[in-house]
Amino acid sequence: MNLLSNNIILNAVEHNWGRHGPGDWDTVEWVIYYNHTYETKVDFVAKYDWKTNKTINVPQIINTGKIDDKTFSDLEALLKTKAWRDPNIDIQASDGVAWKIDYYSSEGKIINSSGKLGYIYGEKLLGDIVKMLAELQKPYGAPAYVYVKQKGYISNSDNPENR
Repeated sequence: MNLLSNNIILNAVEHNWGRHGPGDWDTVEWVIYYNHTYETKVDFVAKYDWKTNKTINVPQIINTGKIDDKTFSDLEALLKTKAWRDPNIDIQASDGVAWKIDYYSSEGKIINSSGKLGYIYGEKLLGDIVKMLAELQKPYGAPAYVYVKQKGYISNSDNPENR
C-alpha cells in the first residue's frame, strides 16, 4: 500500500468576488493527492423564494478524477518553483476571483503558499497553476448553471444574463 495515497499535494480554493446571484458558483475547492487523484467541490449561491419566504440551498457539486502522469508531473514542477509571487506586482481590484493555494509535502507540511486569500492577477506562476486546474475539470460556469436550473433551484428570471 502506498502511504502517500491519501496525502494532499495541493489544496486550492477559488472565491467568486464578482457580481453573482442565485445559482452562480460561490467557491470552488480543488484537492489533489499524491496518488494523482483529485476532487473538486463547488458551492453555489442559495436562492430565496419570495412566495414561501424560504431560502433554498443549492446542493454542492463534488467531482472526482485521476490526473495522468504527464499532467501531474507538469503540475508538480510548477509547485516546486521557489518564488510563487513577483514582489513587483501590487494587485488592486474590487471584484473578480480570489485564490488561496497551498502546496504540501508528503508529510503534510506546507511547502509553499500563495499567502492569504487574494488576487493573483499578473502572477504568471500562480496563473499557470490555476490554468492547469481549470483544464482538469470545469466544474462551474455554464454547466453548473444548467445543473442547478434542471434541479429546479433557479428559474429563467434568476438567470444573471436576464438582469
